[in-house]
Amino acid sequence: MSKTKSRGDAGEEYIVDNVPCPNCGKPLQGLPRNYPLYDVQCTGCVFRAQVKTAHSKPKNTVFGAGWGIMSKVLKSGFLVPPLIVQFIWTVNRQHQRSIRFFPFVPKSNLKNYRLSEHARQADYAMFVYADLLTLPGFLFERGGWRVAQLVAPQLPSAKKAKAAKSKLALDESNEQRLRGGRRR
Repeated sequence: MSKTKSRGDAGEEYIVDNVPCPNCGKPLQGLPRNYPLYDVQCTGCVFRAQVKTAHSKPKNTVFGAGWGIMSKVLKSGFLVPPLIVQFIWTVNRQHQRSIRFFPFVPKSNLKNYRLSEHARQADYAMFVYADLLTLPGFLFERGGWRVAQLVAPQLPSAKKAKAAKSKLALDESNEQRLRGGRRR
Protein backbone atom coordinates (compact mmCIF):
# COMPACT_ATOMS: atom_id res chain seq x y z
CA MET A 1 0.00 0.00 0.00
CA SER A 2 1.33 3.44 -0.89
CA LYS A 3 2.11 6.07 1.74
CA THR A 4 -0.62 8.30 0.31
CA LYS A 5 -3.22 5.53 0.45
CA SER A 6 -2.35 4.56 4.04
CA ARG A 7 -2.49 8.24 5.11
CA GLY A 8 -5.88 8.59 3.42
CA ASP A 9 -7.21 5.47 5.15
CA ALA A 10 -5.94 6.75 8.52
CA GLY A 11 -7.62 10.11 7.83
CA GLU A 12 -10.95 8.43 7.08
CA GLU A 13 -10.67 6.37 10.28
CA TYR A 14 -9.99 9.53 12.31
CA ILE A 15 -13.09 11.22 10.85
CA VAL A 16 -15.27 8.17 11.58
CA ASP A 17 -13.96 7.90 15.15
CA ASN A 18 -14.03 11.61 16.07
CA VAL A 19 -16.39 13.63 13.89
CA PRO A 20 -20.21 13.54 13.99
CA CYS A 21 -22.51 13.90 11.01
CA PRO A 22 -22.77 17.61 10.07
CA ASN A 23 -26.49 17.10 9.37
CA CYS A 24 -27.85 15.25 12.41
CA GLY A 25 -24.91 14.85 14.83
CA LYS A 26 -24.97 11.04 14.88
CA PRO A 27 -21.82 8.95 14.27
CA LEU A 28 -20.36 8.48 10.81
CA GLN A 29 -19.32 5.10 9.46
CA GLY A 30 -16.86 4.18 6.73
CA LEU A 31 -18.06 2.79 3.43
CA PRO A 32 -16.42 -0.28 1.84
CA ARG A 33 -13.02 0.19 0.15
CA ASN A 34 -13.34 1.37 -3.48
CA TYR A 35 -16.94 2.54 -2.96
CA PRO A 36 -17.48 5.11 -5.74
CA LEU A 37 -17.36 8.81 -4.80
CA TYR A 38 -18.13 8.55 -1.08
CA ASP A 39 -15.98 7.49 1.89
CA VAL A 40 -18.32 7.93 4.87
CA GLN A 41 -22.03 7.92 5.61
CA CYS A 42 -24.16 8.76 8.63
CA THR A 43 -25.58 6.02 10.82
CA GLY A 44 -28.78 8.04 11.37
CA CYS A 45 -29.61 9.92 8.16
CA VAL A 46 -28.83 9.80 4.43
CA PHE A 47 -25.71 12.03 4.64
CA ARG A 48 -22.66 10.82 2.67
CA ALA A 49 -19.37 12.59 1.93
CA GLN A 50 -15.97 12.27 0.33
CA VAL A 51 -13.07 12.53 2.83
CA LYS A 52 -9.62 13.90 1.98
CA THR A 53 -6.58 14.29 4.22
CA ALA A 54 -3.91 16.87 3.40
CA HIS A 55 -0.67 16.93 5.38
CA SER A 56 -0.33 20.70 5.38
CA LYS A 57 -1.82 23.83 6.89
CA PRO A 58 -5.27 24.63 5.44
CA LYS A 59 -4.84 25.50 1.78
CA ASN A 60 -6.95 26.16 -1.28
CA THR A 61 -5.98 23.09 -3.32
CA VAL A 62 -6.41 19.47 -2.26
CA PHE A 63 -5.75 16.40 -4.39
CA GLY A 64 -8.94 14.65 -5.50
CA ALA A 65 -8.92 11.25 -7.18
CA GLY A 66 -9.44 9.66 -10.58
CA TRP A 67 -11.26 11.94 -13.00
CA GLY A 68 -13.07 9.14 -14.89
CA ILE A 69 -15.85 8.40 -12.40
CA MET A 70 -16.26 12.05 -11.37
CA SER A 71 -16.55 13.11 -15.00
CA LYS A 72 -19.28 10.52 -15.67
CA VAL A 73 -21.20 11.52 -12.55
CA LEU A 74 -21.08 15.22 -13.48
CA LYS A 75 -22.14 14.54 -17.08
CA SER A 76 -25.13 12.62 -15.67
CA GLY A 77 -26.28 15.79 -13.91
CA PHE A 78 -25.31 14.86 -10.36
CA LEU A 79 -23.60 17.26 -7.96
CA VAL A 80 -20.03 16.97 -6.69
CA PRO A 81 -20.28 15.00 -3.41
CA PRO A 82 -20.02 16.94 -0.14
CA LEU A 83 -16.40 17.11 1.00
CA ILE A 84 -14.76 16.76 4.42
CA VAL A 85 -11.09 17.78 4.41
CA GLN A 86 -8.74 17.08 7.30
CA PHE A 87 -5.60 19.22 7.32
CA ILE A 88 -2.75 17.92 9.52
CA TRP A 89 0.54 19.74 10.13
CA THR A 90 3.19 20.22 12.82
CA VAL A 91 4.26 23.40 14.61
CA ASN A 92 7.09 23.18 17.16
CA ARG A 93 6.66 19.39 17.33
CA GLN A 94 2.96 19.85 18.15
CA HIS A 95 0.46 18.22 15.79
CA GLN A 96 -2.20 20.59 14.53
CA ARG A 97 -5.46 19.57 12.90
CA SER A 98 -8.22 21.45 11.10
CA ILE A 99 -11.31 19.66 9.80
CA ARG A 100 -13.50 21.47 7.30
CA PHE A 101 -16.77 20.49 5.66
CA PHE A 102 -17.79 21.83 2.25
CA PRO A 103 -21.44 20.88 1.60
CA PHE A 104 -21.42 22.25 -1.96
CA VAL A 105 -18.40 22.20 -4.24
CA PRO A 106 -19.23 23.63 -7.69
CA LYS A 107 -17.86 21.63 -10.58
CA SER A 108 -15.91 24.74 -11.62
CA ASN A 109 -13.75 24.09 -8.53
CA LEU A 110 -12.59 20.74 -9.95
CA LYS A 111 -9.49 20.96 -12.15
CA ASN A 112 -8.56 17.83 -14.07
CA TYR A 113 -5.06 16.89 -15.18
CA ARG A 114 -3.08 13.85 -16.33
CA LEU A 115 -0.26 12.14 -14.50
CA SER A 116 3.14 12.35 -16.16
CA GLU A 117 4.51 9.59 -18.36
CA HIS A 118 6.91 8.71 -15.53
CA ALA A 119 4.16 8.10 -12.94
CA ARG A 120 3.22 4.59 -11.85
CA GLN A 121 -0.13 5.09 -13.64
CA ALA A 122 1.23 7.07 -16.59
CA ASP A 123 -1.21 9.46 -18.29
CA TYR A 124 -4.00 8.62 -15.78
CA ALA A 125 -6.68 11.35 -15.55
CA MET A 126 -6.97 12.90 -12.07
CA PHE A 127 -8.44 16.07 -10.53
CA VAL A 128 -7.81 18.50 -7.71
CA TYR A 129 -10.28 20.49 -5.63
CA ALA A 130 -9.31 24.14 -6.26
CA ASP A 131 -10.10 27.38 -4.40
CA LEU A 132 -11.67 25.47 -1.50
CA LEU A 133 -11.15 28.15 1.12
CA THR A 134 -13.22 30.59 -0.93
CA LEU A 135 -16.26 28.28 -0.63
CA PRO A 136 -18.83 28.44 2.16
CA GLY A 137 -18.16 25.72 4.67
CA PHE A 138 -18.01 24.60 8.26
CA LEU A 139 -15.15 24.06 10.70
CA PHE A 140 -15.16 21.25 13.28
CA GLU A 141 -13.87 22.44 16.67
CA ARG A 142 -14.36 21.41 20.28
CA GLY A 143 -16.83 18.69 19.37
CA GLY A 144 -19.09 20.71 17.10
CA TRP A 145 -19.49 22.32 13.70
CA ARG A 146 -19.44 26.09 13.18
CA VAL A 147 -19.47 28.29 10.09
CA ALA A 148 -15.95 28.71 8.72
CA GLN A 149 -14.56 32.12 7.88
CA LEU A 150 -14.23 32.57 4.13
CA VAL A 151 -11.11 33.64 2.35
CA ALA A 152 -12.02 36.42 -0.06
CA PRO A 153 -11.85 35.21 -3.65
CA GLN A 154 -9.45 37.03 -5.90
CA LEU A 155 -11.24 39.57 -8.02
CA PRO A 156 -11.02 39.01 -11.76
CA SER A 157 -8.76 41.27 -13.75
CA ALA A 158 -10.36 44.16 -15.62
CA LYS A 159 -9.92 42.26 -18.90
CA LYS A 160 -11.70 39.16 -17.52
CA ALA A 161 -14.46 41.30 -16.02
CA LYS A 162 -15.04 43.04 -19.36
CA ALA A 163 -15.14 39.67 -21.18
CA ALA A 164 -17.66 38.31 -18.64
CA LYS A 165 -19.82 41.43 -19.02
CA SER A 166 -19.84 41.15 -22.83
CA LYS A 167 -20.69 37.42 -22.60
CA LEU A 168 -23.61 38.26 -20.31
CA ALA A 169 -24.86 40.88 -22.79
CA LEU A 170 -24.51 38.35 -25.63
CA ASP A 171 -26.42 35.72 -23.63
CA GLU A 172 -29.22 38.24 -22.93
CA SER A 173 -29.45 39.27 -26.59
CA ASN A 174 -29.54 35.62 -27.72
CA GLU A 175 -32.28 34.88 -25.17
CA GLN A 176 -34.30 37.86 -26.43
CA ARG A 177 -33.78 36.74 -30.06
CA LEU A 178 -34.95 33.21 -29.19
CA ARG A 179 -38.12 34.62 -27.63
CA GLY A 180 -38.83 36.41 -30.91
CA GLY A 181 -37.63 39.80 -29.80
CA ARG A 182 -40.32 40.11 -27.15
CA ARG A 183 -39.55 41.15 -23.62
CA ARG A 184 -41.21 39.42 -20.70
